Amino acid sequence: MKQITLFTFYHILLIFCFSVVSSPLLGQQSRFIHGIVTDSITGEPVSFASVQLGNSTIGTATDIDGYFTIKYLAENRKIIISSIGFETKTVTLPEEIDMGAIIGIDLSPSTIGLAEVVVRAANPRYSRKNNPAVELMQQVIAHKAQNRIRNRSGIEYEQYDKLTLYWDNFKLEEHLLKKNFGFIEHHLDTSIFTGKQVLTLSMREIMTRVHSDIISGKLQKNIIAKRSVGVEETFNDGSMDIFLEQLFREVDMYDDNIEILLNQFVSPTSSSLALLYYKFFIQDTLTIDNIRCVNVAFFPFNPESYSFNGNLYIAIDNNFAIKRADLSIPRNLNINFLENLRVIHYFNLQENGLWTNEKEELYANFAMTDFLTKVYAHQVRSYRYSEKQEAGYTMNRDSAPSKGETPDYNEKYDEMFWQSHRHVALKRVESDLPKLMDELQGVPIYRRFEKFLEIIITGYIKTSNERLSKSKIDIGPVWTFYGSNPIEGERLRVGAMTTAHFHPHIFLSGYGAFGFKDQKWKYSATAAYSFLKKENYLHAFPRNDLSFTTEYDLYSLGMQMNDALKDNLFVALGTAGISNRSYQHRYKLAYTVDWMSGLGLSAWWKHTKDTPAGALEYRLQANENEVADIPGFTLSKVGGEISFTPKMQSYGANREGRNAKINFINDNIRLTLKHEYAYRGFSGGNYAYHQSQISVSDRFWLSSFGHIDSYLAAGKVWNQVPFPMLASPEVNPSLFIEKNRFHLMQPFEFVSDEYIALHTSYFLKGWILNRIPLIKKMQLREVVTFSGYYGNLSVKNNPSETYGLFILPQSAHPMQGDIYMEGSVGVENIFKVFRVDYYRRFTHLELPGAKKQGIKIGFRFAF
Repeated sequence: MKQITLFTFYHILLIFCFSVVSSPLLGQQSRFIHGIVTDSITGEPVSFASVQLGNSTIGTATDIDGYFTIKYLAENRKIIISSIGFETKTVTLPEEIDMGAIIGIDLSPSTIGLAEVVVRAANPRYSRKNNPAVELMQQVIAHKAQNRIRNRSGIEYEQYDKLTLYWDNFKLEEHLLKKNFGFIEHHLDTSIFTGKQVLTLSMREIMTRVHSDIISGKLQKNIIAKRSVGVEETFNDGSMDIFLEQLFREVDMYDDNIEILLNQFVSPTSSSLALLYYKFFIQDTLTIDNIRCVNVAFFPFNPESYSFNGNLYIAIDNNFAIKRADLSIPRNLNINFLENLRVIHYFNLQENGLWTNEKEELYANFAMTDFLTKVYAHQVRSYRYSEKQEAGYTMNRDSAPSKGETPDYNEKYDEMFWQSHRHVALKRVESDLPKLMDELQGVPIYRRFEKFLEIIITGYIKTSNERLSKSKIDIGPVWTFYGSNPIEGERLRVGAMTTAHFHPHIFLSGYGAFGFKDQKWKYSATAAYSFLKKENYLHAFPRNDLSFTTEYDLYSLGMQMNDALKDNLFVALGTAGISNRSYQHRYKLAYTVDWMSGLGLSAWWKHTKDTPAGALEYRLQANENEVADIPGFTLSKVGGEISFTPKMQSYGANREGRNAKINFINDNIRLTLKHEYAYRGFSGGNYAYHQSQISVSDRFWLSSFGHIDSYLAAGKVWNQVPFPMLASPEVNPSLFIEKNRFHLMQPFEFVSDEYIALHTSYFLKGWILNRIPLIKKMQLREVVTFSGYYGNLSVKNNPSETYGLFILPQSAHPMQGDIYMEGSVGVENIFKVFRVDYYRRFTHLELPGAKKQGIKIGFRFAF
């Protein structure tokens, strides 16, 4: 059962909305030792104590929790620890020391006064005025532009990333049967936070070539090689790659906001907020790598805000640049799953006076609750710069082939490549990880459970039984196997798709479904050809493919749903009672292409034969006295869509592409222009049809005050058409919250031929609730949403004013310049995963059957 707990938790965080645990961590290096300094009387950590290697210029300071990391020299085993109010202490390290261990050091308080009375210096009231630490930080902020490497053009370097995930506080006798898993004892390591044993779960390495444009200075990154070993190999369908990259983005100490764990934290060097958010204190002066530095400790005024504790080591003789930064999170911060986080950033001064990144280390501890298995993560990010040239920095470009706008990485480089290129040597437990996986596969119960988790996490059943074999055909999604509605009754569906291991350019997919009430078979079949050779899936970024789809299925009027959500069991809950549906024969020929610049293009031909079903009727009002029943209609149209996402990052090599559950392109502004048109008689079409739509979506970060997600769309139907071709707001009548949908509106409740739709959601991240004494312990977070829709139905498309049109369904309301509005207030982070919103409808309350209010729930795994 403990084993199930581990992998369930691992899934939740790594795939995020359905995810696992994941967080990067840096492997402990043999040249560093780690320790914690505490008060010998109270046992409390001693923050910002000075730690100096004896008879050297090497030094550091403890963080807010008393932890420190310092270089270790075998020939110099003495370290000196001092802090105001404590006796200075010298510790001699043993000759043999486990580099993964945490050394505990206690300091004795210095005493002043009589008998047993202990007197310590009182903390003076903090003031920004005439504060030398504040004045020093003002200089650091003023010199940010000249000290930040990203502002330099013509820079080139190689970047190496290593991420290792561990099962924290692993105890064999409590979790697994020694009889079957005794070999695990040879694969254990030690946590930097607790000094307890950890079991290596997975490791990934990425080698990247980075260069900045000589004119614009914009950084461009090309992945040379990447590899992953361990548990994640089984579950990773591509979503995990982009999730981990976004979860632990590269830290820029000079940014106003530092993004970690998909949240933005106020930087201690923020030009606008640093001096308002943080208290700064000068601790001491020390020499690091022959550079005279001032140690500035800082912590937030409000520990509930998204901010850091830590130390900055400022090179006071070299443009007030940061030589080293040591960051951790306040203990009271409302961050899910995270128990500890530490980021250490090192900088180098080059001979030409340029400050460059040397290395970035990140350590983290994750847990769903105190009772479940915890995960320890360790990441290292290292940089190697090319030799100086007249025009800047150049580097050898022959290490991997360049492919222009296509991804430049290779997952097939062997161990010899990594041994010669990785910046940091692997630890023994990391090198032995493939051996551990092979040994685990030798245990039948482990293999069966791993297969079960693979199905739950990916939603597909691989037809290959071997763990790392390349499945050619996957069956699923499993969440669409069963459904129910008034017309079909009980519905069963089975689907499948091929992967690139079937053919790297040819892809087949489809499903078959049967309704037991209407006794009809439904189906969908797609054949696609990718002009790019794919590693796994057709929709992986970037796309350049041609596809043809034939389909026969049941659709609901006024509910547009992408392929990723269609027939999904959880989305379908609450919509089973909708009876305005139609059977549709669909044929679609489409071409889709993506460019690394963020530009995307789609073009298609669609042919649809529509037959009403259930309560839906097509009745033509020919004149005042004549009404004719129409058995259906045919529409044949062509269309295209152009999208542009500046600064877009790859949305991953997953199955669904842009429709993936984990989609980080939503963090950037996205512009879309779409148009469809049809002519009467074209490919058998009965009607002419022209519709245009333009939309924009973006996320606005408000620093530690949360963020606002917004979506704005406007469209118009240009000619006279029957009502199924008119515009209607996209609704979500189910119990579950869905993004950019109206939640209190019924399908096809409103109809128009010109419209403007707006959706906004403000996630306050607990900015209010975290300041209420009793409630803040629950770590709840506020969400406020607003949705509005302006619509107008022109005379030419209004059946009550113009003959020759289909009569509108009784439930449909033609909009005449109306504005519909609804909104909600909600609380998320209930038990860390649930969200509950109270929705209220503000307009059109007089309409028959109008739903004035309602409760919706959601599942959101967010840090």
